[in-house]
Amino acid sequence: MKVYLWGSVKGPDNKGYNILLVKDEEEYYGKWIKLENTNNFCRPEKMRLEPFAFELEELKEEINYIKATHIYKTNIKEFNSKHLIEFIGKYF
Repeated sequence: MKVYLWGSVKGPDNKGYNILLVKDEEEYYGKWIKLENTNNFCRPEKMRLEPFAFELEELKEEINYIKATHIYKTNIKEFNSKHLIEFIGKYF
């Protein structure tokens, strides 16, 4: 997966998700996707509130484990601005 841009959306409780602009053959500028990350294995030292966003320093490494068995599970979803507004609305 070729990534052009990435970032995260997080609330004060650290729940959130990552957004990425990735290469897409059908879209000239690429396509926005949302990564919903959850814990996959019970490792108390690595457990996080779910869903969570990877920190930008982590994302470079963790993107390699999408669709692989790993301590975290990442679901790829189409980015939808409505979901972003709803997410932000939970905190205000």
